[in-house]
Amino acid sequence: MLSTGTWVIAAALGVPLACLRDGHDMLANTNAVGQPVACMRFMGGREFAALAGPAPSACSAGAIDALIARGTMALPCYAEAGTFAGRVGAITGRAPQDAAGRYALATLYCVLMTDYCLDALGAQGPITVEGAFIVNPWFGALLAAVRPQQAVS
Repeated sequence: MLSTGTWVIAAALGVPLACLRDGHDMLANTNAVGQPVACMRFMGGREFAALAGPAPSACSAGAIDALIARGTMALPCYAEAGTFAGRVGAITGRAPQDAAGRYALATLYCVLMTDYCLDALGAQGPITVEGAFIVNPWFGALLAAVRPQQAVS
């Protein structure tokens, strides 16, 4: 389960709590019946806003393809808390110069951070995304592309 908004919280049902690591913003939350659930989080909404800029504009698939072709990536972190807190974010490759390019970069960053969190948790099985990122036209499709072994809805 991915809850998205200011925080992106990946909750991995059935994953042993032994996977949790200090210093990586991994924690146990509880489900509706009081059972512990392994979770990992990052400030996805804030980091998206920092990368997309003050007037985000949805991008085309071409803008995402162009970033990937150029090898442009955003490296963590763009918020004061989360998985890579204390690291200063950086953009490798040629930084996008327009709103659509910044939106594409922010989307790719959040997808790759989410993928990192799901891997760190050892998450398996279907992924359900809820919250603010469901209005992003590319988040779900890109997450499904980097996690082909899991259904994304």
